[in-house]
Amino acid sequence: MSKRCSLGAHAAKEGIEARVRILRSHVEAVRRQEVAGIHDMRVASRRLRGALKECAPVLPGRARKDFEARIRGVTRSLGRPRELDVCIGLLESFRDKAVGRERSAATYALRRLRAQRNAAAAHCEEAVWAVDSASFQADFRALLGGIKAEQACFLERAVTRLGAQHKKLCTAYGRWKASRDEGDLHQLRIACKKFRYTCELYAPHYGEAMVELIGLLKQTQEALGAWNDYRVLRDEVSALAAGAPKESAHALPVLVRALNARGRACLDVFTVSAATFFSVSRRGALRQIVRTPTEACCRTRKKVGR
Repeated sequence: MSKRCSLGAHAAKEGIEARVRILRSHVEAVRRQEVAGIHDMRVASRRLRGALKECAPVLPGRARKDFEARIRGVTRSLGRPRELDVCIGLLESFRDKAVGRERSAATYALRRLRAQRNAAAAHCEEAVWAVDSASFQADFRALLGGIKAEQACFLERAVTRLGAQHKKLCTAYGRWKASRDEGDLHQLRIACKKFRYTCELYAPHYGEAMVELIGLLKQTQEALGAWNDYRVLRDEVSALAAGAPKESAHALPVLVRALNARGRACLDVFTVSAATFFSVSRRGALRQIVRTPTEACCRTRKKVGR
């Protein structure tokens, strides 16, 4: 029987432990309902879920599923509070410069959204309990205690997984470029996030080129995220029209059009950034990066993909 790959088990333990530390570091901020803390914990939960998925071959199946379900609950619990925090922040900035009907509509929308945010505060408490409880620690210990070395090469899996996710990302971009549909653009945004989180997990086994790749991916993702923030706010404001008093109901469509225009401006920025990121030459360079980890395989001491 060939030697087992210990690199995967070591990388899983280090990667998951680091992401759990980051997740738990935001507990007090979320407990205080801080906007930045809620955002940071939600992002940390997504990164941790990505690591659990990538490291699945070396993790104990039942313990992984239980722990992943817990972390997925954290992501979901913080979803609505985070969404409303972003909407309120954008709308406050918009109202500061707005006049006339746009300003009055923004004032009304802010009042309604703040009421919804107050009601969503309990979801943050749910997330805090899920991360700061004794059962979290027990599930985490069970997960780490069951890590085992695998037969397959960790670095070979890294090359395969990164290549597959990059292909999915490019496919998602092509689908949106052909349709220009908001639903396809939303799926492209999700694919960008997943690819970035996977790159971050495997980055310690690659060189500076991977760090640069993550930076470029972040720029593209942030431009797309800005569009999505305005899209969500636009839809939230549109939904408020149904129960609004007559004067506000007439003013809200004006605000919706203004927010839609801002979203399109963000989309224009993304379109320029994406044209570079998804160019033929950049795709080829990226594929070369993911095929060539700089670390040697623990079984053969040869560079994978070279």
